[in-house]
Amino acid sequence: MSTSHRFIAGSTRSSRRAFTLVEMLVVLGIIGVLIALLLPAVMYAQRTARNAALALEIKNLDTALNTYKQQRGEFPPCFGDYNSSGNLVYSTAARTSSVVERHLQRCYPKFIDNPMNSNDFKDQFYTAAMNVDQAEALVLWLSLISTNPANPFETTATRSGYYEFKQSQLVDNGDSDGIPIYVSPYTREQPFIYVENRNYTSFMRQNCYARALLPNGNNAQTLPYGSAPTAPMNPTSFQILTAGQDGDWGDLPAPASNMYPAKVFPTDLGGYYKPGDKDNLTNFSGGKTLGDSRPQ
Repeated sequence: MSTSHRFIAGSTRSSRRAFTLVEMLVVLGIIGVLIALLLPAVMYAQRTARNAALALEIKNLDTALNTYKQQRGEFPPCFGDYNSSGNLVYSTAARTSSVVERHLQRCYPKFIDNPMNSNDFKDQFYTAAMNVDQAEALVLWLSLISTNPANPFETTATRSGYYEFKQSQLVDNGDSDGIPIYVSPYTREQPFIYVENRNYTSFMRQNCYARALLPNGNNAQTLPYGSAPTAPMNPTSFQILTAGQDGDWGDLPAPASNMYPAKVFPTDLGGYYKPGDKDNLTNFSGGKTLGDSRPQ
């Protein structure tokens, strides 16, 4: 480049006017306004995407449980066999009244009848069943049941694998049964909870709600939802529940005559929904939160 060209180029650069402080503040102000306008839309889109992901996971769990029924003849129990006194019935003397025992007799008869499975072994199973909650039940029946018909709880056999749980969402809650809970990717302390139809009445009794032991030692607790005050949703199948993105299940209503009143879906008849309920998702809410499912 010639000397004259270099001189002209240098003159052009030096003649450009820099931003003044006022102009910079105006630009920053405009950017701030745009961010303020866009942020709610971005947050709404993020919430919507996360709810869609939770709804898809619930749908896949629902499909896995239906596949289990197709192969085994009925849905697996959720380990919530309470008697009228509010006590779990997993004991040798009470096996005949246990939903779990009846399920084993129907779907795994070789386990019940196998002379190699001594009474001591079966008693160990029912002792462990005392600690299995409604979050662990999902993981047990859908991924930990073995293909050995004589002992579906054999740890060295091949697993049936009805559902491929994401390892990053399987969390040890620290109890003695050795079964993890399956938590939401957005509220990692709160799991998916499974409530099977044969236990609906049990969970409506005072102090007998569906629950899950959490790694911090606390219990997540919720109730099956109803289509009417005394009629549960999905009366012949099951409910899958998650606390949504806020991690809040919604407080239990006050019991009356030793029974919890149902939180009615979608209308909330009786007004028993708490703020936490509105963010919850289920396998009967059509991919929406309970709050979004309410009639407008």
